[in-house]
Amino acid sequence: CKDNLDIEREMQKVMSHGKDELTLFYEAAFLMKYLSVKGDADSQIKLLQMIHDAGFEMVSDILSLNGSFVKHGMKILIEGPDRVGKSTLIDVMKVGFKKTNVLHFGAPSENFDFDSNYRIHFESDVNQILDRSFVSEIVYSKVLGRECRVKNADELIDSLIKNDVLVFIMVAATDEQMEMLHNRMVASEEDKRFDGYICELNSCYVDYARELKARKVNVRLLDMTLKEIPLEV
Repeated sequence: CKDNLDIEREMQKVMSHGKDELTLFYEAAFLMKYLSVKGDADSQIKLLQMIHDAGFEMVSDILSLNGSFVKHGMKILIEGPDRVGKSTLIDVMKVGFKKTNVLHFGAPSENFDFDSNYRIHFESDVNQILDRSFVSEIVYSKVLGRECRVKNADELIDSLIKNDVLVFIMVAATDEQMEMLHNRMVASEEDKRFDGYICELNSCYVDYARELKARKVNVRLLDMTLKEIPLEV
């Protein structure tokens, strides 16, 4: 950030990737961070407008949360099947966030207290990015056919609404993306146990996204390239 970049040239480089949303997103995120450090809010706004006008509304919406645009006490929840790209998205998002806690929740035990472990973060007055929450417990328990350990789903949904939690649910939207979920070599042995359920998990996340939308939760459904999938309720 001590370098004096040619901002116009860098913005054009970002926009030169055509329809490659992921590359555009990653490069734009780091340029937004550079502009934030430089205190160049005008260029940030210009870059966001360029991305929006090029038809990448979801990318510009996510980037607008970063850097100097983030509000105090913002809560973002990222959900979706294993290997869909949640962690990568979070890693890039947190580059531009100031004083942000990133929390990862794995599979809960039978004694897991959802109220104290999730709602306390929804109601926090600091910036929080949550990698999974009660949503995954509801989805996975349904697909795996076991008892759901969430006993107060309505209260947790109400907490999402009350605290204006922004929920991103990422899924595989095409056969090509579905194949990527099966073939990603970085999958852990734990993840591979769910290969036989990946289609059902993916579909169940889409259904639950629609349910959250119907309940007036601020939810956005994305595919693996960050294209938004319309949620018709």
